[in-house]
Amino acid sequence: MRDNARAMDDLIQARKANTNMTALDDVKAYSEMADARAEGVKKFVAAFEPLYTSMSDAQKKVADQLFNGNNARNTRLAGRSSGRGS
Repeated sequence: MRDNARAMDDLIQARKANTNMTALDDVKAYSEMADARAEGVKKFVAAFEPLYTSMSDAQKKVADQLFNGNNARNTRLAGRSSGRGS
C-alpha cells in the first residue's frame, strides 16, 4: 500500500509541477494515474486474498461488513452531494 501511495503521489506531483500542460497532456496524465490506481488495486487484491482466505468465518464477516459499509457510506455521501439522499 505504501508503494501504491508513493506511485500515485509521484504522478500527482509531476502533474502539479507541469504548469504548461495542454488538454491532451492533462488527459494523458489522468490516464497514467488511472493505470497506476488499477495496478495498485491488483497488488492489493494479491496481498489481501491469502489473508482473507485464512480468516475465520467471523473475521470474514467483519471484513465483509467493513468493505461493504464503506461502499454504502460513499454511496450515501454521493447522493447528498448531488442533492439526493438523506
